[in-house]
Amino acid sequence: MSVDVTPGTCAGTGMCGFYAPNTFGLDDDGKVMLLDEAGDPSGDVRNAAEACPTRSIRVAD
Repeated sequence: MSVDVTPGTCAGTGMCGFYAPNTFGLDDDGKVMLLDEAGDPSGDVRNAAEACPTRSIRVAD
């Protein structure tokens, strides 16, 4: 699984960190950042991507 984030489109809602806190975090500007691609189970990472209102997270197999 590959995870890609686009901080420039992030709204800073923090939904990604709610679903996959070991994979995603927010930087000092409140934008998504990838902490560890393998930080959480793949289902949690996919849920985080689906919950992102701006689609700033993409997951591919």
